[in-house]
Amino acid sequence: MLNTKNSLLDIGFERREKVISGNILSELRVISDVIVKFGLMLRIVGLGNRSLRNSTVFTGNLVLKHPLFANVLQKVTPIAIEELGANCLVSEFKLVSSLNSNNFQMWWHRDFPFREDIDVRIDDKVALGMIIPLCDFNTHVGSTYMLPKSHKLTDFPADYRSGDFIGDGVQLESAMGDVWIYDPRTLHSGARNNSSKMRHIILIEFVLPEFSARENFKYQVERLPYVSDFLAGAKHLWSTHVPDLSRFGSNRGWEHTSYRFFFSAIMVLNIKVQKL
Repeated sequence: MLNTKNSLLDIGFERREKVISGNILSELRVISDVIVKFGLMLRIVGLGNRSLRNSTVFTGNLVLKHPLFANVLQKVTPIAIEELGANCLVSEFKLVSSLNSNNFQMWWHRDFPFREDIDVRIDDKVALGMIIPLCDFNTHVGSTYMLPKSHKLTDFPADYRSGDFIGDGVQLESAMGDVWIYDPRTLHSGARNNSSKMRHIILIEFVLPEFSARENFKYQVERLPYVSDFLAGAKHLWSTHVPDLSRFGSNRGWEHTSYRFFFSAIMVLNIKVQKL
């Protein structure tokens, strides 16, 4: 069995146990269901989240949507500082929601700032990825595949360009509350969700300041509909962001609306759902 403790340098990813309370993540799972379903409804009329591909919905601007997302960010930031240093920035903070579908295909890739073939001029300690499942993470819900030691490969292996190739990939397994950290150079892919429910994970990437952010956190924090002492006191995480903006504040298309009624409606719906 593959050892995934203290294994970031060796195999490119590792599991940190019991980082976040299961109660917080259970509540966020309900909130995420509301956010994604409401976004898909708005999608019908051209608003909401239009980023739906490969049976997966990508949702950004999370700190605008609910204060518990900021709470999660606060709990995992010390891990990023431990690995990258105190000057690291939040580059991406998104919800990845997998629907049950027969049309899913493997999609092996590396994360920013690395492309398929690694530019050897980029130092190896410039970014850190995090996966925070909002459920027990296993084959049934379509947990992430990682290719061990692929962070040490300069060239992208040709076989892993196929939509149905697993090869030496290892599917992650963990309990809710555990957090996976990984080197963004490590090849990884989502997997088919075999359950009847949406499977949500929070995906975060931290980078060093010399790299531009993928998501505009300054835009989000300045428009928060709630007070966050953590975000107010952690300006180094977001205040220097100068990403290449789209008209709605994000350059990756994870979220295509910034309308106030969208966030207000989510808050109201969330309260009603919790009372059921």
